[in-house]
Amino acid sequence: MSPHLAFGFTSAASLIAWVITALFVVTALARPIENLGVLVLPVAAIAILGAWLWPGQPKLGVTGSSLLAIHLVISMLAYAFLALAMVQAILLTIQEKRLHQHHPGHLLQALPPIETMETLLFQLLSVGFILLSLTLVSGVFFTKEIFGKPLVFNHHTVLSLVSWLVFAILLAGRWRLGWRGRVAARWTIGGFAFLLLAYLGTKFIVEFIIPK
Repeated sequence: MSPHLAFGFTSAASLIAWVITALFVVTALARPIENLGVLVLPVAAIAILGAWLWPGQPKLGVTGSSLLAIHLVISMLAYAFLALAMVQAILLTIQEKRLHQHHPGHLLQALPPIETMETLLFQLLSVGFILLSLTLVSGVFFTKEIFGKPLVFNHHTVLSLVSWLVFAILLAGRWRLGWRGRVAARWTIGGFAFLLLAYLGTKFIVEFIIPK
């Protein structure tokens, strides 16, 4: 049996921030994504500070097998890759807007060309989508250990499935229709918003809006 696995809102946000930061640092060694640190690092610092100041109390304890722990690790990695893709999408949106306004500024000058930015975006999306798919598939097998049922259609499950569908449509649109630029960025941000609501959003509501 694995150790007791339970996280409150701030603890979960802090853990995700650590994973995203670690992935950012490792990925930056092989890909030109250093500029993502402008958004990644400050948000991660706020999340970690929040967990330190308000550790909170976990609302749901889960004691499961080591396979369940693997499922959680995969889900964290999926979240991290898609979070980096979301940040990349935000920078790509700013970059395109400044180019159309013919006002590059220092930020635009520091970013790689748009083609490189789009390539990096879809590389992050592809890896994140595969990991998210594995998370959803493995979740079907391990949900029974948590709720006693093979599949529970709660807010977390439904929002995760909607997020998966958004990313699936985006990648299909890229492959079949050549989606790029602002269209790709908006779908990326939208897909991650659903994923954010699926995990941290539901935790926030349970702990702070309707605490038991």
